[in-house]
Amino acid sequence: MDITGIAGKKPVLCYCKSAINFYKDVIPVKAPLQQAIVKWIGILQAERAAALAVTYDDYHYPGGSWRNLNAYTSITRNLPQCYGVGDDGLSPSVPFSQTIKALQLKGFLLFFDQVLGNYIAQLNQLKNLFQIKDSGIADMETGTYFFQKLEGVKEIEWLIDDYPAMDREGGLLAELVGQYDNVTDRKNRLLDHLLSRFAENFTEYVLQMYSLEGQQSAQKVITSKSFLLKEYPEISARRATAYDYFNRADKNGNAVTVWDSKNVAGMEHRLSRLLGIENYNRRSLSENSEEGMFLIEHILLRPDIHLLQEQGSLLNPKILFRFATELIVTIAKQMLTLSGLP
Repeated sequence: MDITGIAGKKPVLCYCKSAINFYKDVIPVKAPLQQAIVKWIGILQAERAAALAVTYDDYHYPGGSWRNLNAYTSITRNLPQCYGVGDDGLSPSVPFSQTIKALQLKGFLLFFDQVLGNYIAQLNQLKNLFQIKDSGIADMETGTYFFQKLEGVKEIEWLIDDYPAMDREGGLLAELVGQYDNVTDRKNRLLDHLLSRFAENFTEYVLQMYSLEGQQSAQKVITSKSFLLKEYPEISARRATAYDYFNRADKNGNAVTVWDSKNVAGMEHRLSRLLGIENYNRRSLSENSEEGMFLIEHILLRPDIHLLQEQGSLLNPKILFRFATELIVTIAKQMLTLSGLP
């Protein structure tokens, strides 16, 4: 079939002008052509209708299962009863020296019990470490290592001093675990991991802050990274959008304030977060000492084509360049006036 010279077209089956032969395996079968075409068209229409009829609710989505990850059973309960470290303990008839040995064994095993219990607690808290929207990772008072007190171990209060308070703030577990929890370093690494999922990094900002403030900049860096992650759904969705020039009234017809609002270009929002600028609102920069920016979109710098056509200077590069330069200077002066800067 020759389709050369037919631009903008695609070949389709023309069953009216085609020779259609039917076979069962290798044996030719004679069938009424018109009836076969009608049946074939009916099959195609049924397939298309079935595909269009499928909706989101037609799929079965299995529900999740609750896993109580905090639940932990001491390894002392899995040892034979003759060891005397389980819930049944030893018989009252055994010598006291045997009871002391059983307590020593239980005290030795409690170290491994606590390590495994803390591991379970850490696993249970991963959902909080890796969440973005409601994450408290910017709070430096919150650590990144988690722990839990062993429960259900008989006579454990004989082996651990002040056992009821060991998991409280400032207690034994918090003190022991806190020695290995470098909160600043671990939170920065955790945030870097989350940012890498979106191909984002704070390398230049971190280096600049470190050169200016040293280690004191760690908290600001963590806060900036956290802001970017929390707002990333909006930043990603609006990364190619501009300032809304037509947003002058709300749904009720009331005037909308343009100044001191978040009505800014998506790139300005993203750059503010990457540069550590907390307040990215369109506002006056002379009223406070906070950092800010004004983004002038290049489309605003284009010349008035109709005016140049009237002046007959559309194709004159010198006049066009002078017009663009004057326009840039005018816009810069207006922005300085609005910002209150001299």
